[in-house]
Amino acid sequence: MAVLTVTEPLAPRFTMSPGVYGMVLLPSLAILLSYAYARGQSLRLDPAPRRLAVGVGILDMAANTAFLVAVADGQLAVIGLLASLSPLGTVLLARVMLRERLRGLQRLGTAMAMGSVLLLAIR
Repeated sequence: MAVLTVTEPLAPRFTMSPGVYGMVLLPSLAILLSYAYARGQSLRLDPAPRRLAVGVGILDMAANTAFLVAVADGQLAVIGLLASLSPLGTVLLARVMLRERLRGLQRLGTAMAMGSVLLLAIR
């Protein structure tokens, strides 16, 4: 489990015990292997997609760890806002990579979401 330890007066620090990684990694791995076995597919990837998959996995773990550290520090209003913006990243990535068009209402929503982050930053 995750553990909060106090290393300095009034300064909680978040540490991850190995069991937390196992609780996240093992079920995901079991689902992936079961799916591949049921479909009769190999999980081997060519070198280029393998590097991409490893990079995405590392970034995902870093994001989850950063989220847990932020939650442990207790600024839940900020964290809640930023975590709720994750679909915005998908929309912007689709706009840049796939050249998808945003409708007027979508543009407005994107601008308002970015504005909320800006307001939070200057607060």
